[in-house]
Amino acid sequence: MQASDTCLLSQGSNVTNPIHYDEKWDTPESDKQVDVVFLKRNLFVSLFTSDDASNNATFDVSKYKYMSHVRQVATDGMAVGGAQADTDMGLYGITISHRTGPIGISTPTTIVVHLVSLAMNRNLKPAGIPDTPNQRVAMVSLHSWTYNCLPSVDDENSWARLENLGTKLNVLYPQNATASTTAAVAASVDEVITKRQHDGYTLVRYRTITGDITVCDSFT
Repeated sequence: MQASDTCLLSQGSNVTNPIHYDEKWDTPESDKQVDVVFLKRNLFVSLFTSDDASNNATFDVSKYKYMSHVRQVATDGMAVGGAQADTDMGLYGITISHRTGPIGISTPTTIVVHLVSLAMNRNLKPAGIPDTPNQRVAMVSLHSWTYNCLPSVDDENSWARLENLGTKLNVLYPQNATASTTAAVAASVDEVITKRQHDGYTLVRYRTITGDITVCDSFT
């Protein structure tokens, strides 16, 4: 919708409009197109109010003040290193979210992300928003994108891979295991070393950063 039409949103009985639009100062922007999303009342209150649980709670967005910023990054040696004239520094916008995708899903799920404007009418209080199931709160979406959230309850996620390593890769077993387990570990280590040698790796002497001498494999 047009920016000037956001004032009409408050005329709806099921819509609360905290979008700040001043006809005096925002007239040059009145014909600009803006995207508006409508959040459920309880979600909006949980995201943008103070921790005060009483009816005197006020809107508070201070916890988001460090989640969007500009970072200067050295780009020398990067693909975009020559894009800026006479400089090896690039400016990048960084946005961090404290919300995640759904937990416990079993199939890939498409997630829609909205970067919303926090410039809102601060005179509005949570107590002034009707607590009804159909009540929505309007917010300006500055940018949006989608991504696929991968399952977290099958073998495709990183946590499951780590668990699989811990239960099946005997080399990672602790040293205080039982005698039978120790023998199995020794046998499995021999198999792993033999396979590495068949793959073309050679054991070489290696000194760690702390000065300790150990062994590593090198591909030949």
